[in-house]
Amino acid sequence: MVKYIEKIVSRGLSISRLEETDFSVNPYVGCEHCCIYCYAPYTLHIKPEDFCAKIFVKRNLPTVLDRELKKINGGHITVGTVTDAYQPAERKYEITRKILDVLRKRRKFEISILTKSSLITRDFDIIVELNAEVGFTIITLDDEVRKNLEPKSSSIKERIAALKKFSGLTKTYVFIGPAIPNITDPLYIIEELKDFVDYFIVDKLRLRKDMHERILRFLDISLEEIEEYNRKIKKALGELENVYIEF
Repeated sequence: MVKYIEKIVSRGLSISRLEETDFSVNPYVGCEHCCIYCYAPYTLHIKPEDFCAKIFVKRNLPTVLDRELKKINGGHITVGTVTDAYQPAERKYEITRKILDVLRKRRKFEISILTKSSLITRDFDIIVELNAEVGFTIITLDDEVRKNLEPKSSSIKERIAALKKFSGLTKTYVFIGPAIPNITDPLYIIEELKDFVDYFIVDKLRLRKDMHERILRFLDISLEEIEEYNRKIKKALGELENVYIEF
């Protein structure tokens, strides 16, 4: 059972290390999607089982964010970098929507949102008004595989429907990451989705400290297989337009 724990925070924005992103804002700590390959628990030094089961809700985040944004003249903000801003907790607490309301008031920022949840369509009106960039993580088009890797996320069908809803009204992209041997076929995903996606990002499986044994055992692959797969994918995608390879 998932436990929601409300907390008061003193800071909303974080300086981002992501390319083309100045700041990140994460409305929750932890994520109910429980993706087997997620590196966020290791980055935050939280046990993976706790990361999925104990969701900390930053109840006062919109107020804190509003105060911080008054002091910043602009930049690119990504919503949801070490959590999914539209995980199930968002249905109850609506912290993400309140954040977007704050950003709507401070019309001097570029906004990007990355999710695995079709719940994002609830906020269609404000996202389009903000001209926020919308991205969906999709590493397979096989929903049975998705259920094993991302057990509590939206189905592939729901994500594609959401992409189509935003397509042409705001910038859309698909994050194919992590690309996993025997599971992820980036060329196939790109071919199937290219008509309603502005661009694609392909990223490799990044095994952070302490992840190796758990991930490799679950996926039944070796480091050598991953390295060979990465070489092939990088070569195959190297000359495609609107495809950015992050390895």
